[in-house]
Formats: sequence, structure tokens, C-alpha cells
Amino acid sequence: MFHFLITGATSGIGAAVLELLSLSNIYYPDKSKLKITLVGRGEEKLKQTADLYKNTDINYLIIDLQDPLSIEEALKDDLQNLKNVNRLIYSAGQTRIEGIRQLSVKRNMEILNINYLSFVELLRVIILNKPAESKLSAVAVSALAATTGAPYTDSYSAAKKALEVYIKNSSLELFKYNTIVNAVAPAYVDTPMLKFNRLINKNFDDSIKSIQPLGLISPEAAAKEILNLLESDCCAGTIRFLNAGMQY
Repeated sequence: MFHFLITGATSGIGAAVLELLSLSNIYYPDKSKLKITLVGRGEEKLKQTADLYKNTDINYLIIDLQDPLSIEEALKDDLQNLKNVNRLIYSAGQTRIEGIRQLSVKRNMEILNINYLSFVELLRVIILNKPAESKLSAVAVSALAATTGAPYTDSYSAAKKALEVYIKNSSLELFKYNTIVNAVAPAYVDTPMLKFNRLINKNFDDSIKSIQPLGLISPEAAAKEILNLLESDCCAGTIRFLNAGMQY
């Protein structure tokens, strides 16, 4: 039985992962052995997303990932269900285009929380409640911007770098808990998060190939890399760069 816990599944890369799991026979073809729990704070969007896939066992949990301190309490009524989680995909994230004068501590913490701290807390709660013999494989979505930097995304890039450092440094400790963590770090992916880039650069879609020669990465391509890494027998504490030709 594969029990997935997926954040960020209502759009972008997370939505592409969910579609592959539910509709493709390449990954996990026996849908009777597939269970998916979506995590997010918007109940209506989560329900609409779950309703798209009638052939798959999907439910959802309401959790505010911008408030990592609330996660354990929010999950207390579902701890029995969490014992069966053996696949975690953390694709929730948020970015903003803003300069230092707009980057207050509060706004900086919002970015840090959803892009890094809530992943760590969600992983911790799952490990605390899973059977010791049960293997957990987790993949988080980082960003190539954590390595290259990107104009006016200082807090986002810093949060994603914190995520990567945690995954690298924690992997040896997590072996003791039968847990493997990895991350993918894509260059620009064609998701709603690019709305800020398109606001400050009206020619963004035309100029992207000067930055990454292979063009924008599709959410589906990134989702395939996540699922491949999730089942890899040779990667732990790995940051898999999806650079689309971008130099870094």
C-alpha cells in the first residue's frame, strides 16, 4: 500500500504529481493500493482537486503551512491515519518579488515558514507516529534560485537554501528512523508562481531561453523527476538540479 501525503497539490508541480499518480499507469499502476492525502488550508480548493480524480482514494487535511507551530495540533485527530503514510511530497511554496525596504520580519517569516519550517515539522510529526519498521520516502521541492540567486527573491532563495541544507545534513540521522529525504531544485517552471516574474518583466516568456536554453520546465516534467527520485534506491540527502540548461 502506498499512502501519499502531498502538499501544494492544487496547482503547479503538486497538481502535476497528483495527475500522474491518479491517471498514469507508469507510476503505481495498481490504484487499489494507492491512497492520497492532500494537505492545505483552503478546504474548497482541496475538495475541488480531490473531486477531479474519482478513481483514486483521495482525502484531505486542513493545515495552514504558513503556521508550522499549528501543524502538530492540526494533525492530532488524524494520527492513526498518519501511521500509514510512507510517501511525502512537499511542493507547497510561496515567493514574492520585493526589495529590502518591503521585506519586514513578518513577511520574511511567512516565506521561511511555508518553504522550509513546515516541511521539517510535517516530517517530524510523521516520523514520530509511523511504525519503526515502516519505510518513509520524502521529496521536497526546492529551487535552483537557492543556488543561483534571483533578483528581489532574497527571502525565497534563502528559505529554499535552508531546506536544502536541512535535507543534506539530516539524511544520515533519518536513516535511524527508516526515512529517506531528497529534494528537486528546478529552474523556472511554468507555474502560477511566475506571475511575479511576468509582472516585472513583460517579455519574460520571450527572454527565458537566454537564461535557460531548454525553456520553461513543464510541471509534468518536474513531477516525473519527483516520482523517480521518490522511489530511487541510490539517492539520499540529494538535491537533484533540474536546470533546463541554466548554468550555475
